[in-house]
Amino acid sequence: MKKKIIIILFISGFFKLNVSSQIVYTEISPDLESIINPNSQTATGICSIDLNKDAYEEYNFRWDDYGNNQWYVHMTFYENGLNNIALDGDNTTSYGSRIIKQFTKNQEINSSLNWGNSYAEPIIGDMDNSANFLDKGDRYIGVQFQIESSIYYGWVLVNFSTSQSEKKLTIKSYAYNSTPGQFILAGEGEPFDLGIKDKEVEKLSVSPNPISDKIDLTSFKTANYNTFQLLDNSGKLIKSGSFESEFIDASDFDSGVYLLSVQSDDTSYTLKLLKQ
Repeated sequence: MKKKIIIILFISGFFKLNVSSQIVYTEISPDLESIINPNSQTATGICSIDLNKDAYEEYNFRWDDYGNNQWYVHMTFYENGLNNIALDGDNTTSYGSRIIKQFTKNQEINSSLNWGNSYAEPIIGDMDNSANFLDKGDRYIGVQFQIESSIYYGWVLVNFSTSQSEKKLTIKSYAYNSTPGQFILAGEGEPFDLGIKDKEVEKLSVSPNPISDKIDLTSFKTANYNTFQLLDNSGKLIKSGSFESEFIDASDFDSGVYLLSVQSDDTSYTLKLLKQ
């Protein structure tokens, strides 16, 4: 009996799925927004980050005013040497703060990064050469923390923006890999973004459908998507790559549910595949 693959594209609504049981994801809903204007005072304790939900806060944030409406955003940490932050090289501000490295979606957060902290605490930025998060849209912070004697890796999603005289820090979500010592991809564990515009839906199709031996990526390549990731229902990565080939060989797939995520430079869509 010939096996079939059925492609289902979710085009509306909010579908929340953590495809990997190893990723512990926390959504901050609604997003936490902290706004600083010239009349504001220094703000501390903006958002408690408790990655493993043990009532122990690994990280937080604070604004710091260095005069003339020049604000730093510090990421605070607890237990120096145990809770570290991925840093941008050896750069240090004139006030002694290290500068936090920014990550975009799917970049790997692992042991090889430049981990550390500083006093004053590392910054997302505003002054000197530290505006690496400013007005860049959503960006991830890499975190490394310790539970008992084990090291874990995670991320925190933030947005740092400016409008006229105000500056706004938005903190959206965070996650970590619950397997000690294992890397995590920036954004891994997030619910899939299913808000697809109607005109874009028309571009996204898989033909023929149902599929038995291959997945046709032609429409995604035409719509300027350039990479893909294919995972099984447990979150295990099966295949990934660029669209050098317009097909994924599915002839040896077991029956079950798969997730195909296609990415462009600024967006990604995820499709659910079922092989019977």
